[in-house]
Order: sequence, then C-alpha cells, then structure tokens
Amino acid sequence: MLLAILGLFMACEEEATCTADIKYSVQMSLEDRDGNPITDADISYIIDGVEGEFVEEMSGGTYAVGEEEAGEFEISIAVQIEDPIDECCWVEGAATISLTVEADECHVIPELIEPTLDWVDVCADSEECG
Repeated sequence: MLLAILGLFMACEEEATCTADIKYSVQMSLEDRDGNPITDADISYIIDGVEGEFVEEMSGGTYAVGEEEAGEFEISIAVQIEDPIDECCWVEGAATISLTVEADECHVIPELIEPTLDWVDVCADSEECG
C-alpha cells in the first residue's frame, strides 16, 4: 500500500514556476545584400488574422515582433536603402514570412529567424536625375 501511495505521489507533475519576464514571440536579424545590419525596416505582422501591435528594433539589425503572442504569424518586411553614389537610385528589399509561435504554460516559445529579403534596384526616372 505504501508503495502504491509513493508511486502516485511521484507520478504527479511538478507545477510550473512562471516568471514575470516578457518573452518576444519572434526575434529576427535583418541584413542587406552586403551582410550589413538593417536598422530601419518597415515591419508589420498579422497574428491569427488580427493586426499585431508590437515591433521594436532592438540593436544592430535585430528586431522583436510580438510580446507573449502565440499563434499563426504573417510578418511583412520592407526596406529601402539609398544608393550612396547615385542619389537617384536605391534598393528595395521585401519578404513575407509565415510561421507558428507556440506557448507553454508560462510563456511563448520564441522563434529566432533570419529572413532572406528579395532585392530590387530602382532608379528614378526624372529630369533631375538625368
């Protein structure tokens, strides 16, 4: 009988000890075509069909998307970088990423991603640019 009670006691799972820390749902690093960090990207997201509200550039091209939000994410990224030599030209980068963020009993399980942007060279067609 004592063994049966001990077995039941040991079979019980320990209760999770949650912290007050806030976890970002997605963290991503963005780089230009030359591997330089992008610190001025236009990022938006939809989670489970609803527009998300939290996007923050943390440092050196690293961005946080969503705070403690779990579900189906669709993240849109757009970047425009001016050409340092020709003021009439720039490059535009874009990407759309779909992913699922899971959660445990306490926090989201952060997704760490490094999106690859599709790049297009653009030059203005005006008299000022020749």
